[in-house]
Amino acid sequence: MNFIPLHIHSEYSLSDSILRISDLVDYAKSFDLESIAITDLNNSFAHLKLYNAARKKGIKPILGCDLTIKNNNNEFSQLLLLAKNNLGLKNINQLISFAYEKDQENGQICIDINRFNKQQCQGIIALSGAMRGDIFKTLLNGNIEAAKNCALHWIEVFGKDNFYLEITRLGVEGEDICENFAKELSYELDICAVATNFACFSQEEDFIYHEARVCISEGSIIEDPKREKKYLSSNYLKSPEEMAELFSDCPELLENSVLIAQRCNVELVLGKNYLPDFQTPKGEKIEDFLELKTKEGFAKRMEQNFPYEKERLEKLPLYQTRLERELEVIKQMGFSGYFMIVADFINWAKEN
Repeated sequence: MNFIPLHIHSEYSLSDSILRISDLVDYAKSFDLESIAITDLNNSFAHLKLYNAARKKGIKPILGCDLTIKNNNNEFSQLLLLAKNNLGLKNINQLISFAYEKDQENGQICIDINRFNKQQCQGIIALSGAMRGDIFKTLLNGNIEAAKNCALHWIEVFGKDNFYLEITRLGVEGEDICENFAKELSYELDICAVATNFACFSQEEDFIYHEARVCISEGSIIEDPKREKKYLSSNYLKSPEEMAELFSDCPELLENSVLIAQRCNVELVLGKNYLPDFQTPKGEKIEDFLELKTKEGFAKRMEQNFPYEKERLEKLPLYQTRLERELEVIKQMGFSGYFMIVADFINWAKEN
């Protein structure tokens, strides 16, 4: 039973999974797993949903991402990231944001390999991406030395303790070659390997439904003989017993999945609002600045609405009392910054 699933896509991986969050939690509960990971493709949409659902069942959620990487030769590969702590989760989300804002390639979400550095990758455990990662893809292209250099690059970025060679036995062509290479590389570079089972549907018989989902996403037809088949019927949520049998010759690879899970401990603070820090022009308190700007606007509005001074003076006490009451409520609720941020948006829109 020494196995924790670390590579799972949920239905929030819109192009390649039919696993619901409830499926993952039920799976973990049925096998008494202490934790379970979610590593959706290029997004963290399901993090909060899994976090809440898993913790209600006494299961520790491991939050991560299966990130598409573009190297300097415009070649694409996958890298699996898991948050060790809150800093790691923040850094993963920043990398995802970079991918959406700056690094899309012909509509494909990816991230430039040069964005990875030691500071950006603090608090993160990385898995090599198995057969979709750059190490094994480069190896199968016949360049052993370049594959080794890929591993050295990620070791430099994440450190030896936080980078693992990801081993799968899904039945993909070349897996045995890659596993033998990983064994040699592990000894030579003094790094660990871990067994995973990339899953995107619950049971083996769900494969046909999953293929339909993929075809809908790609605009292709299941019966098309020329269609590239990226997934196998083995991409289902295997039980710990199945994984133990599959890796019976090297149980330490399964044990490493448990050790990695134990190192991942994210604690989210929920129900509390966080606002950007609005910088006032002269360093005034945000409450004082809001009051200043509000009273400036108030004076202009009074002149616009009541151009005759006599009427304006008659109305002033009523509106003055209301203004002071509303400002007091805003200050008590801690919303002064919020109002100034919204004002900033609106003023910019008017000016532009």
